[in-house]
Amino acid sequence: MLIDRADLQKMLKYEGTAFRQVIASDQDLICALENAGELPTQDLDHLYAEFAIFINPLWPYRHKPADPMTWTTVNGKDLIGNKPVLFWHLQNDFSNYLARFALVSHYSRLKKYLPVRLNLPFLELSPSAENFAFKALNDIALKQIFATLKSSGDINSLGPLQFFSRSRVSNWFVEEHQGRELFSKSYWWEDNVFT
Repeated sequence: MLIDRADLQKMLKYEGTAFRQVIASDQDLICALENAGELPTQDLDHLYAEFAIFINPLWPYRHKPADPMTWTTVNGKDLIGNKPVLFWHLQNDFSNYLARFALVSHYSRLKKYLPVRLNLPFLELSPSAENFAFKALNDIALKQIFATLKSSGDINSLGPLQFFSRSRVSNWFVEEHQGRELFSKSYWWEDNVFT
């Protein structure tokens, strides 16, 4: 039996979140199922005690820590507060955040601005000039940026749009294990999260 989203929301008594009033993502559905008692949420404390677990890497904690957390990598494993990260959920917003950081850290013409703290990448929550500019970039703007960098000899073999693709950023972060310096107070968007 298939039901539509409105019926599902009524069935689950879904009241929305601070970000969305309708179930629009896997996170929204999981949250709605948990709140309706359809997914277990008890007896997970042992996992939280052993692992760094978070839904969105932009908020890498269950509850905001009182003191900044440490970030390290040991034998290729990412650790937050000496706990291994259980898994990376590279959501669109986190991938966009990584793409911004990768762009700034990758090209020598931009490296002079490092370290740079990037804003929270939600335009609706942080209407900064950076977020307006990033959201406004389209294929033509990206091609112009890369043409400028290429003409200056400051570009590698990556094509104009490959660098911002979710697969390219995911590969850069996961497979190449790049971008970990982002998890520090010098770069991270939110105060008092990382040392």
